[in-house]
Amino acid sequence: MSDTWRKIIASSGARVYSLLLGLASLAVTARLLGPEGRGVVAGVAAWGSLFATIGSLSMGQVVVHHAAKQADRCWIEPLFGVLLFMTAILSLLMWSVAAAIGYVKADLYGGLPGWALQLGFLSIPFLIWQSYGSNLLISSGNLKFYNRAQVVASSVGFLAIVIALVWFERGVAGVLMAMVATTALMSGMGISKLWTLAGEKVVIQTQVVLALLKDGLRLHLNAVGGVLLTLLNTLMVNYYSSAEQVGWYQFASQMIATMVILPQGLQSVLYEMTAQSGPDQVWPQQRRILMRLIALMAIASALIYFLSPWIVVFIAGEKFLASVEVLRPLLISTIGVSMSYGMANQWLGRGLFLQTALLTLMSGIVNAGLNAWFVPRYGMIAAAWSLAFVYSVGFLTNLFMAVYVERKWRCQARCA
Repeated sequence: MSDTWRKIIASSGARVYSLLLGLASLAVTARLLGPEGRGVVAGVAAWGSLFATIGSLSMGQVVVHHAAKQADRCWIEPLFGVLLFMTAILSLLMWSVAAAIGYVKADLYGGLPGWALQLGFLSIPFLIWQSYGSNLLISSGNLKFYNRAQVVASSVGFLAIVIALVWFERGVAGVLMAMVATTALMSGMGISKLWTLAGEKVVIQTQVVLALLKDGLRLHLNAVGGVLLTLLNTLMVNYYSSAEQVGWYQFASQMIATMVILPQGLQSVLYEMTAQSGPDQVWPQQRRILMRLIALMAIASALIYFLSPWIVVFIAGEKFLASVEVLRPLLISTIGVSMSYGMANQWLGRGLFLQTALLTLMSGIVNAGLNAWFVPRYGMIAAAWSLAFVYSVGFLTNLFMAVYVERKWRCQARCA
C-alpha cells in the first residue's frame, strides 16, 4: 500500500469514525425526537451553516494557494492572526444579519422557533473558524492532528447528545447545545495547535488582510454556489413543506455525507500534497487514485440503492422509511461529489479561483431555479432530483478539467 493511500485511509478513518458517531447521533435523535424534531434541528443547522459559509468570505480556501507559493512555514504566523481577527469581525456581522432577518421577515425562517435559532446561531463563529483552521492545519502538514481533533470532538459531541436527550431529557434544545459545544471544542483544539505553530502570538498585517480578501472574494462566488447546491435544498424544503419532510430529507443527506467520507479524505491529502509540491507534480498519482475512487463509489452507490429500505429502518426506525425515496436519487450525486472533491486541489492549486467560483455559482443557480419551480409542487423528492441532476453536470465539468490537466502534464513530460 502506497504512503498516499495510507494517508487517505487515515484521514478517511477519522472521518469514518466521526460520521459513524454522526449516524449514531442521528439514530438516537431520530428515535427520540422523531421526524419533526429532527426537522427543527436540521433547519436550524442549515441556517447556521448558511451564515457561516457566507460570512467566511472563502478566505480559508485560499490558504492552500498561499502555502503552495512558499517553501517554508513563514506564512503561518500572519495568516493565523488575520484569520482569527476576521473570525471575530465576520461573526458579529453575521449575527447582526440574522437578527435583522428575524426582525424584518421572520417567516423566512420557515416557522423555526426563535429560541432554537438563537441557540443554533451561537455556533456561527466556531463554524467560520473551522473553515479557516482546517485549511491552516492541513496546509501546514498537520493532517494527523486535524484527524485526531475530529475524533475527539465527534466523541464528545456524541456523548453530549446522549446525555442531553437521555439523562436530562432536554429534547431539541439539548441537541442544539451539544452541537454548539462540539464545534467549539473542535475550533479550540485547532486554535491551540496553530497558536504554537505561529510562535504563540497574533500578528495582524494589513497587506495580508487585503490579499486574503482579494483572493477570497474571487472565490466566494464558489461558496455562494455551494450554498445554492446544498444548504438551499434543506431550506427550501423547510420553507415550503413540513418539519417532517425536512427531517426525512436531512436524514437522507446525512447518509450521502457518510458515503463520501473517502473522497473527503482524498481531498485533504491532495490539499496537503499540493501545498507542498504543486498541482502538476501530484497529478500522475492523483489520476490513478481518482479513477479507482470513482469506480468504488459507483459500486457502493448501486449496493446502497437496493439495500436502502433495510438500512434506513435499521438506523432510524420505520418513521423514517420515507427517506428512501429521497436517498435513492441522491445516490446519483455521489459520483459527481466524489469527482468534485478529487479535483478541487487542481482548481485551487492553480489559482483558478474565479473560474471555480463561476462554475459553482452557475450550478447553484440552476439548482435554485429547479428547487423554486418544483419543491412547492413535489416537496422533498424534487430537491433530491435537482441535486442529482446538477452534480451529474458537475461531474462532466471536472472530467473536462482532468483532461486539460492530463494534456498539460503530458506536454511537460515530453518537453522535460
